[in-house]
Amino acid sequence: MKKIPTERHTQNRVIRLFREELGYDYLGDWQYDRENSNIETEYLTKYLKRQSYADAVSSKAIYELTNTAADFSDNLYNTNKNVYQKLRYGVQVKAKLGENHQTVHFIDWKIGRIIILV
Repeated sequence: MKKIPTERHTQNRVIRLFREELGYDYLGDWQYDRENSNIETEYLTKYLKRQSYADAVSSKAIYELTNTAADFSDNLYNTNKNVYQKLRYGVQVKAKLGENHQTVHFIDWKIGRIIILV
């Protein structure tokens, strides 16, 4: 009788594909160690800082994204659509009153690396 691969075996194959073929970084198995969150604000904050966004701008953009991801007042389809729009086109925020809006991009589409997964 042929042995059926376990879910973990399949996950390991997918991880290997993303690491070796697509060049993604593997951050480990967070099944038991982490709070269950779709948005890893710690890593996102570091990424936005490397992209030269000011701390105040980054904080407001992350706040906007996490609020959108947690808003199920309409339905799941619209929530996902709204999150996708923010990931695809960025979020416009102001560092201070009276300043111009700045668009914060969570994904660098030029190199095709997804920084966060929702």
